[in-house]
Parts: sequence; C-alpha cells; structure tokens
Amino acid sequence: MITGHLFLGLPKPRCSSITAIGDVAAVSDDYIESSPSSSGYPNSSMGSSSHEDNQSQRVVKMNQNSRDNNKMIKICDKLIGVFMVDKPTPTDWRKLLAFSREWDNIRPHFFKRCQERADAESNPEMKHKLLRLGRKLKEVLNFL
Repeated sequence: MITGHLFLGLPKPRCSSITAIGDVAAVSDDYIESSPSSSGYPNSSMGSSSHEDNQSQRVVKMNQNSRDNNKMIKICDKLIGVFMVDKPTPTDWRKLLAFSREWDNIRPHFFKRCQERADAESNPEMKHKLLRLGRKLKEVLNFL
C-alpha cells in the first residue's frame, strides 16, 4: 500500500531554448526569468539576475567577436597569399575584386592585417612586399 504521495507526471521543461555556443550555453530569457534564484525568489523579482545576465551576454558576445576576428584573420591571410603568389598583377586583382561580393566586408580588415603582418615581419624584403601590396591594392581600388 502506497500512502501520502500523488504522482502528477513529469514536470514540464521551463526552458524553451538552450543553445551551446563554443564553451558557453545561451539560455532563453523565459527560462531565466521564471526560474527561481538561489534565494528561492524568481529572478524577475530580484535585481541581481540582471547583472549575471549582462555578464553572460558579454561573454557570449566576446566569444563571438573572437571567433569572427580569427575567421577574418584567416581570410585576410589567404587573400594576401593569393595576391602575392597566385595572382600577383594589378590586372588580376581588378578582376578578382570587381566580381567579389564579400570584398566590402573584408576590405577594412584586409588592410589592417597587411599592416599587422608587415609590422611583425623580421625579413625586410617580406615587410616591403606586404606594405607594397597594401599600397598598390588601394591604388587599384581607387580605379574601380
């Protein structure tokens, strides 16, 4: 005989969306606001949760910015290689850039990366080539 306990079924999940982004899990607002805090009060009635929310949002944004920055560095390094080795003439550059849909997004990062690589380069010849590439490519873009 079982006494004193009534089984009402499994509890409904409170979180409609948990997303893993890198090493950080992003939890939807409906879960955070309706879940009790460590004090036992719902987070929406206590102000301390907003600081934690802002902090976790900043961590997610920093991770996203870091990933985006690393991706852009790889793209720029690849393009530097293409412009210096595979397609070294201004005529080739014009053709590539005229038909590129992404160049407007890449452009500011590209020139910054050329300068960063030139500044870090110990070989004076390679440093000169990187600076020259940036300078010549700007000239080509002025005619497009």
